[in-house]
Amino acid sequence: MPKSSDPPLPFHQQAFAVRDALDAGITPGKLRSNNLARPFQGIRSEGAEPLSVIDFCRAYLPRCKAEQFFSHQTAATIWGVPLPQRLQTLPLHIATFFPKTAPTGRNLTGHQLSAYGARMLWRDGLPVLDAATVWLQLASLLPFRDHVAAGDYLVRAPEFNQPGDWRPFVLLDELHRRVEMYHGPGKRRAVRAIAHVRDGADSRPETLLRLLMADAGFPVPDLNPIVADRHGERIGRADFVFWQHRLIVEYDGDQHRTDDVQYDRDMTRLDRFLSDDWKLVRIRKAQLFDAPEEGIRRIAEALRSRGWEAP
Repeated sequence: MPKSSDPPLPFHQQAFAVRDALDAGITPGKLRSNNLARPFQGIRSEGAEPLSVIDFCRAYLPRCKAEQFFSHQTAATIWGVPLPQRLQTLPLHIATFFPKTAPTGRNLTGHQLSAYGARMLWRDGLPVLDAATVWLQLASLLPFRDHVAAGDYLVRAPEFNQPGDWRPFVLLDELHRRVEMYHGPGKRRAVRAIAHVRDGADSRPETLLRLLMADAGFPVPDLNPIVADRHGERIGRADFVFWQHRLIVEYDGDQHRTDDVQYDRDMTRLDRFLSDDWKLVRIRKAQLFDAPEEGIRRIAEALRSRGWEAP
C-alpha cells in the first residue's frame, strides 16, 4: 500500500487551524478527510467531535483572537457555575470589547461588549469574562432561584482552597457594587437576586433549600459554620444552624453515599451533634425537589419543638 506523502498533522489529537496545517504542508485533500472533526469553520481535530462545552472551548482556541474571550453561559460553565442543562450546550458565546468585531460562524454566538467594569481573565487556559460580569449576564438567562445559586457559588469563600483555584471568584461587596453600576439586560432581576446572595452555601441544593426556608418565614440560619460541643471541641461544619433553637438542618444529597469514607465521617459528625443535644433535620433530595412542602413542614415542626413561634 502506498504511503501518504503528507507530513504528520501539526497537533496530534488536538484541534488545529486549517491555515496552520496548510502552512505545515498538509494537503487540502487530507484536511477534507472524514477522520477529522470540524467543530468550527477553519478548525479541524482528529477523532470525534468534542463532547463537552469545555472541550469545544479548547477546540476553538486555535481560531481565538487575542481580543476574544468566552462570555455569558459559556463563561459561566468555565467558572464552574451550576447551570440548568439547557444552558450547558452549543453555541459557544464569545465576546469582544467595543470597537472590536464579534466573531460569527457555525456553533458560535458573538457579542460586542462595553468594557465598563468588565475584564478579560484566564481560567484553566481559557480566556474568560470576569465572574461578576458573567453573573450580571446570567440575570436575563436564569430564573430567580438559579440566579441566586449562581451568585452564592461565585462569592463562596471555602475554609480550604484548591491549589490554583482561589476563591471567592468575586467578593459579595464587589458584586453588590457591580449591580448598582449595571444598566444592561436583566437589571431588575439582578437587583432582586443580589439581595438574597450570601456566602456560605456549598451547593445549588443548599441555596434552593435556604430560599425555601426564607419563603416559609423561618429565622435566618448561619450557613456552614463550625459547630463545637459544650466542651469547646470542634465537631464540624453544619449546613444550616439555628443557634437559638439548637437546630441543625442538613441537605442530604446522594453524593454522600458514593464515597464510603466521607459517608462514615458524615455519620460520625451527625451522631456527635445529636449527642450534644442538637436537634437534627436531614432533608433528602426528593423532599427538596419533588415534595418541598414536606421538608418545610418537618423543619417547622423541629423549630416549634425548640420554642420558635411563627410570626
